[in-house]
Amino acid sequence: MVVGELERADVQLRDGADEAQAQSHAGRPAARVAAVEALWTLRPRWQREAQKAAMQAQKQVEERRRLQQDHARAAKKAEIAERRKRREEKRD
Repeated sequence: MVVGELERADVQLRDGADEAQAQSHAGRPAARVAAVEALWTLRPRWQREAQKAAMQAQKQVEERRRLQQDHARAAKKAEIAERRKRREEKRD
């Protein structure tokens, strides 16, 4: 008993061009694998760049804080000097 027969015209041969899977060619790795490997080789660079940016930001914060402290000290010294000057003027 024959249930059904397929004729050659009804069967489509597919070359896989419309599929998302990466295809390897002779002597080459699959494109997706190469892209992932390339990303992994760049990962240490990204980490270094991120660490460098974080360290620079930290240095900027510390420098800003130091400048604010220096400014506050200078303002306090100027205020003390002004008070002394007023006291000396009152004594005279």
